[in-house]
Amino acid sequence: MSPDIFMDDFERTEWGDSHYAVVGRALAFAARFEKNAKSLSALVKIRRNPSLMGSDEEIEAFFANISKTPLAEHLKEMGLNEGTAGETLKDARLARNEVAHELALGMDRCVDLLPEESMKGMLGAAKQLGIRLAKGDAIICLLMSAANSEPIPSRAFFDEYPERVVTWISEI
Repeated sequence: MSPDIFMDDFERTEWGDSHYAVVGRALAFAARFEKNAKSLSALVKIRRNPSLMGSDEEIEAFFANISKTPLAEHLKEMGLNEGTAGETLKDARLARNEVAHELALGMDRCVDLLPEESMKGMLGAAKQLGIRLAKGDAIICLLMSAANSEPIPSRAFFDEYPERVVTWISEI
């Protein structure tokens, strides 16, 4: 018998795996949002100062700095921390943090044994976090598309995007 502090319930069930998959898809989308925001930040910095792309060492240092800089700092440096878009992006950033650090709390055992309300609460949270992330991701992707002279999706696409993301994240 192991001490109580150690995880010792490794049972897997189809029902449990489907709920863990929700957490995994939410985490994947949260990582996507962060990656897209940092990619936009890199693009903006390079366009402002092309000399950043000098030697191989300078390029490596530039991208290492992009990776280690917190997401909030990237948004601030790009001026994306103010106004309506800034509020949406801040909300998405906070949702990203919640997915990464809180969504799976309490799921460190066979979820079949957890109260049904706990799993309903996790699914509800995943949906709400997904909406917040999708709204922020839409802004970042729109800016990246515009910066790269790529086609801009229709208003209908933007209106449907959060629901499409939530359906993908939360489908059991």
